[in-house]
Amino acid sequence: MPMHSPLLHINFDDYVALERKTLQCIKNSIEAKKLPLDESNMKRDINISQYHNAKGLFDFSTHWFIDSFGRNKKSCQILLGEIVRASNGKEIDSISSMLCMSDGIPGQMLRKIHFDYATAPEKKSHPVFHAQFAGNLSLYLKKMGFTDDHVVHLFPDIEEPRIIHYPMPLAYLFELVFREFYPFNIRCQKAGQVQKFREDGTWINHLKEVEGRILCPYFDSLSKTISSTTQKHTLFDFMYPRLT
Repeated sequence: MPMHSPLLHINFDDYVALERKTLQCIKNSIEAKKLPLDESNMKRDINISQYHNAKGLFDFSTHWFIDSFGRNKKSCQILLGEIVRASNGKEIDSISSMLCMSDGIPGQMLRKIHFDYATAPEKKSHPVFHAQFAGNLSLYLKKMGFTDDHVVHLFPDIEEPRIIHYPMPLAYLFELVFREFYPFNIRCQKAGQVQKFREDGTWINHLKEVEGRILCPYFDSLSKTISSTTQKHTLFDFMYPRLT
């Protein structure tokens, strides 16, 4: 019988506290003109997120415009968000993080990726922590005006495969966007501002705190599973919950 699936070694309140700290770091840097993000939009969304931090629910989403990225110097909207749920208000039941790119708000969806954590598997087997391409529209995207026509080319009804992945809290989502869309080898004012923010001790220390609280216990669990010489379970047994 497969061993128990890896769980987050952090409760709902502590996890949400880290996420709110991430948002505060971002907001403070926007106000200090260290981050070239859409100020009014980001500050509004970060403020609204305080009201969505209800008992057993944390819900945050935002978007901003990137005017030039990649080899072809394209423009896009970045849409980023996370929903955390805890049925008993303490232990986390699910986390769904979103990272999307579109050519407008609304507009054709260029990329749509989910990073999910689910302790209660559905009828289909999938990793407890996983990344998934496309998928159905979230309530946030629908409120932003996106419809099925904007994602039909991504074949959202195809749910497989779900790829084993590590946890992706908000700090990692932002850091991923900063590294991908504002890289060090791009010489422009906005990229330079983001690079200075990323090199700032406050942001680095926060990333290290997130890694220590969320990532380290996760990788320690995987390391113990892989290195065990007494158990016959594989990493896939550990990551895929047994369906009953």
